[in-house]
Amino acid sequence: MQMTFCYFRNDLKLRFSSRARILSDTIRFFSAIIFPFVIWYSFMHEDASAYLYLRRIVLNYLFFSLFSHTHYEYIAQVIVNGRLNIKLLKPYSLRHTFFSYYAGNFLARFLFLGLPIIVFIYFFYTIDISVLHTQLLSVGLFLFFLLFIFALGFFFGMTIAGFAFWVGDIWAVRLFLAAGSGAVAGTWFPFEGTLHFMSFSPFGVVADGVTRFLETSFFEQQLYCGMACVWVLVFFLASVVLWGNGLKKYEAEGG
Repeated sequence: MQMTFCYFRNDLKLRFSSRARILSDTIRFFSAIIFPFVIWYSFMHEDASAYLYLRRIVLNYLFFSLFSHTHYEYIAQVIVNGRLNIKLLKPYSLRHTFFSYYAGNFLARFLFLGLPIIVFIYFFYTIDISVLHTQLLSVGLFLFFLLFIFALGFFFGMTIAGFAFWVGDIWAVRLFLAAGSGAVAGTWFPFEGTLHFMSFSPFGVVADGVTRFLETSFFEQQLYCGMACVWVLVFFLASVVLWGNGLKKYEAEGG
């Protein structure tokens, strides 16, 4: 826990390190929200339909920003730069170290995005909040769902970073995740009709899946929770296999 708060404090210091950093983060945040407004209003003639789509897209973007997988870059750099040797000599496990980094960064993101998400839902999104307040089963399922999403982000990052044992700098993966992951998470366009299945993908479930969870029936909520659990298991096993073989290769080559 102490290590997590150390990473949390360091992340806050980095975010407030300079006015230019604060300004660039603010511009990037609002530009990502304004972009779909410009696109959808230019293509759609009915303002009511465009509003419904944009409302979902913005909330998807907020959830995706909160649960985004950014720690894989740090972990991959630890492998490539040789700092993994130092981590291996310490008395605690690698997974504990990287999880502390992930949790610390998540707390920093939650500090900035938690309130905007609540405010946006309250003022701009029509959700039957009474369902979550009156049905304890739905509330409990929603908390488990968020826990699965949190775990999915960690194991997904561990899996992606594990490829650094073989390919070195994972710049191609980093480029895709930075440029295109939002599109397959529902932050560019809504997953309607035949695209609805994308809400159950590893990217879609952490954004559009969370949004839909708040507005669907209890049966579909169970589907989203179950799908998130499946992806957690998939990426957990993938990370175990990649890191198990990767560490053997790393130690055989002398780090």
